[in-house]
Amino acid sequence: MKRTFRTDVLTCPRCGGPRRVVAVVFRSATAQAILEHLRLPSRPLPLAPATSPPQLGFWSAPSEPETSPA
Repeated sequence: MKRTFRTDVLTCPRCGGPRRVVAVVFRSATAQAILEHLRLPSRPLPLAPATSPPQLGFWSAPSEPETSPA
């Protein structure tokens, strides 16, 4: 987790002491109530529709005709 978040999630950022697990929440209604009490987003953000990457124009016609230097 330290590599992913670039911070040690098991160490308190204020005092430097070790963090400990206070509770494990299994029910989504309980998690939603806790997040709402903390005034944090309790519902996931809407997902954008998937799109394909832009295609590279390898075989497209050139936009300007080539001219030879005179």
